[in-house]
Amino acid sequence: APVNLYVCTKQMGEKIFLKANDRTACRFGVIRYGNILGSNGSVVEKWKSNSNSYVVDAYRFWISKHNAAEIIAYVAENFESGEIAIAKTFSSDVKLLYNYVAGKKPTAYGSLTKGERRVEYLMSEHEGGVIFCDREVMWMLPDGEDSPSYGMREEQFIEAHPPGNYDSYSNPRRVMTDTDFDREVAGAIPR
Repeated sequence: APVNLYVCTKQMGEKIFLKANDRTACRFGVIRYGNILGSNGSVVEKWKSNSNSYVVDAYRFWISKHNAAEIIAYVAENFESGEIAIAKTFSSDVKLLYNYVAGKKPTAYGSLTKGERRVEYLMSEHEGGVIFCDREVMWMLPDGEDSPSYGMREEQFIEAHPPGNYDSYSNPRRVMTDTDFDREVAGAIPR
């Protein structure tokens, strides 16, 4: 559900890769998994180094580098051409990440910039197609029953669902306390 140019470029990248399945013997799929904790250039570096930081009231999906690598390997082993794999990651208020990284440092709370959402979406009910779920990911088949892997996924998982909103606020794995956040990110970001 893109709202700015940056997210539109991600959406177009997905569409280009998925369309490439029509033109080559290579197999292409897509993975969506949110923000990688502690990646280079992330807000974590800024919050650690600045005495005053700026934090917005927003909810985001998070994944550790280790878990992202595991999900990529899992999807690479199990995907079929044309599928979008949506990782079932945890989410939280951005303030919990700030508290974890910066502790008691003074901070300024501010507004989202133009084109930023308070809530992040990894899947929208408007995307179409069907979803099959396993423990690790939701397998989205954009072409629904016309997708080449529909029969195989139906045998594996039996029931298909229409895509719904999978967002960082209503996520069943949303973390709401500092203690639970600390447990989720243990080892992912050095303090």
